[in-house]
Amino acid sequence: SYYICKKDAINNIIYVTQKDESDVLYKDHVIVNDVNFLMEKPREFIKCQAKFRYRSNDENVMIRFIDDNTIEVKCDNKVRAITEGQIAVFYLNNQMIGGGIIDKVD
Repeated sequence: SYYICKKDAINNIIYVTQKDESDVLYKDHVIVNDVNFLMEKPREFIKCQAKFRYRSNDENVMIRFIDDNTIEVKCDNKVRAITEGQIAVFYLNNQMIGGGIIDKVD
């Protein structure tokens, strides 16, 4: 099996790996765009949880807005298979506080 580990839309290139546990599949820094946020937007980092896939575990993260529609996400631990174009949803004390589209993963 092959797994997409990086997309380069500008140059129309997709990078793949053959191992599903390859280190290149694990990332801890994410940029999320088109954010819909349900509380006051934090300008400094706040602790919360994020879900990057529907049935995935909640991940402990730090988030902050870097402009009106974009969140920077720093994961406490590296997370497998965070994928550009998918949805990230944020929770605080088991209550959803917002979400958006994953734009960049590194």
